[in-house]
Amino acid sequence: MGHFKYASDVGAPVEVAFTYTDNHQFVPDWAFGVVGFEPVGDSDHGLGAVFGATLRVGLWHPTIECEITDYRRNAVIEYTLRRRR
Repeated sequence: MGHFKYASDVGAPVEVAFTYTDNHQFVPDWAFGVVGFEPVGDSDHGLGAVFGATLRVGLWHPTIECEITDYRRNAVIEYTLRRRR
């Protein structure tokens, strides 16, 4: 399965930056190439949450399913790409 890593120094307190990135509604604002990011199921954050992510790759706009597989508040949100939807 695929993984992607994104790290950035934003000049804000960790708690503020993590709260922003933890909110699925803002993922298209900071994740390059992501044009849609919606929860699949009941959970919209934290370990085990699953999302449908719509990407923009040239003229191709695939939707993939990704799951949060590591979640440590104010430190890490790890998404694992599961499959194309």
